[in-house]
Amino acid sequence: MRELVSTTFANGWLAAEPLVPLALENETLPSSDSFALLTIQLTTSLQMTQGAPSTRRVQRNGWISVKLWGPANAGAMGVALLADRARTLLEMVDMPSPVTGDEPVTTLAGVTRPAGTDSRWYMCVVQVPFWYSQTK
Repeated sequence: MRELVSTTFANGWLAAEPLVPLALENETLPSSDSFALLTIQLTTSLQMTQGAPSTRRVQRNGWISVKLWGPANAGAMGVALLADRARTLLEMVDMPSPVTGDEPVTTLAGVTRPAGTDSRWYMCVVQVPFWYSQTK
């Protein structure tokens, strides 16, 4: 799931925002005036079916977060446009599973939250809930 979401978003981001670097949660943040960081957090799980091992279905839920930084004192518009782009790439999409028979990673409507500014950066966070099923 992590590889699927990361690759799908990174490819879309590179095509849509080639001048704004993207880091994944296990990478060093870029040195740029504006940049993005993708993180994925699992939150809850729910057993959906019973049965023998390797036949039970578990629904996994989580959040995809894109943290966006832009220069402080430059207005919020630049980061807001990046947030719109991130939501366009992530909201209400199905990412087909590479595992035959598994359901896609499905995302729902997201939200953008301003995170404020310091003396160097203005930051906001786009959060998109998702779920997928796994056979256990």
